[in-house]
Amino acid sequence: MKKEHPENACMSEEKQSVKQQLTMLVAIEKIIELAVDSQLSNQFYVAAEEYLEYLADRMEITPEQALVFALAMERSSDRCIRISSFSDMLSCRNIRMVAFCRAELLMNKPPERRRIGF
Repeated sequence: MKKEHPENACMSEEKQSVKQQLTMLVAIEKIIELAVDSQLSNQFYVAAEEYLEYLADRMEITPEQALVFALAMERSSDRCIRISSFSDMLSCRNIRMVAFCRAELLMNKPPERRRIGF
């Protein structure tokens, strides 16, 4: 049986401790922290994967929907959240955010509530 190096054991204990402390609010905060000015780069997705997956699993949604949810939570003080406000926060183009607002994200709302603003 392979014996784990003490330093690796400590790191895995820390990782388990962090996972135990992870809550939906912590995941949303981390996603926002990593997303701001990220331009939704590959580095963002690598860094945020654990948090997006956690939030998606807890809410029974896709990781893309979890990202949009976290962004909406960050802008929740505004009664009219626009795609352009997400784009501004992420430092990316509006069209990049439109990709996240596919029909699957909007289908859960009644037709009179479906509005996309720029």
